Amino acid sequence: MTGVKNGLHHGARKGIISPCLTLIDLLFACYMSILSLLILFFHEGVRGWGVYLLIHGVLILSILYVVPFFEKSGRRLLVFIRWWYPVLLFTFNYKEINAFTHIIVSEWRDASILAFEKSLLGFHPSLLLDGLARPLITELMKFDYFTYYLMVPVGAAFLYVSGNRKAYIRYLSTVCLAFYISYIGFILYPVRGPRFHLYDRYRKDYRVNIKEFYGNMVEEDVAGKDTMALRGYAFTGMQDFIMRYGSLHGGCMPSSHIAVAFVCMMVLWIYRRKLFFYYLPLVTILCVAVVYNRYHYVTDVIAGLVVGVVSLWAVPGLMKLWEKIQAKTVAGTY
Repeated sequence: MTGVKNGLHHGARKGIISPCLTLIDLLFACYMSILSLLILFFHEGVRGWGVYLLIHGVLILSILYVVPFFEKSGRRLLVFIRWWYPVLLFTFNYKEINAFTHIIVSEWRDASILAFEKSLLGFHPSLLLDGLARPLITELMKFDYFTYYLMVPVGAAFLYVSGNRKAYIRYLSTVCLAFYISYIGFILYPVRGPRFHLYDRYRKDYRVNIKEFYGNMVEEDVAGKDTMALRGYAFTGMQDFIMRYGSLHGGCMPSSHIAVAFVCMMVLWIYRRKLFFYYLPLVTILCVAVVYNRYHYVTDVIAGLVVGVVSLWAVPGLMKLWEKIQAKTVAGTY
């Protein structure tokens, strides 16, 4: 990172906790540790669970020993990897949840969410939007959903090149916390979403086989069924392709897309106000797009916003606490 690539407190007294480590690293190590404990105690039925523990252990040790080395190396590529590794690993963190979705709760909880929304609203929002579906609307919704994949790296890149280390740490720490809370939520309250639970209730636009359309991650109870897919244009096809090979059968509660997009936008309000106004319409439409595209329930969206608010609230306090610990480390107290 410009101007600070050699790390905070470079050359400071060596302690148990490296002064190069930040809240970003702490959150990553804590998440890997929590997930590893869940796997250790609830691994029945998980193929290769020991391999996952090994990978997690290597990643945690890398945080403790490799990250400080990368930061102090002065080499641009290593410094870049040091600051960007959580972003590079988000896909791995997301995809591996597919193996652990039912390690604690064996059944999908979609029925309870549908009952709640029906009692509160009197209808199922996903089915209501199905009746409003049009190719142009679908293309807009799929395009907006696609922009989510750019939100984290674009915001991170602006703050990274600015050299404002504190802003970058706050941004990425908040994103990480929102992601990690969501991933644990996927396990504690497994929901697979309306595209699988309401597959036989949609009327638009054309018939497809669920497994062929959504990919091999689809569970057997719906793999042989047919459903209706939305018709659009270029971005619709692109987004459908991404979901076929990059999605989970589950991972809906809370909506990590909403949680992360929201925190990206709000941290940019603090540090890059102009960029915030580009994010604002995209995040607003995303709250509708995740339901329109049949990926989430409205309840998932609300839960995602709650996770986002909690993450935004928690990170500044956690940063101050970690700075105090680091100060004691440098002083040799720890």
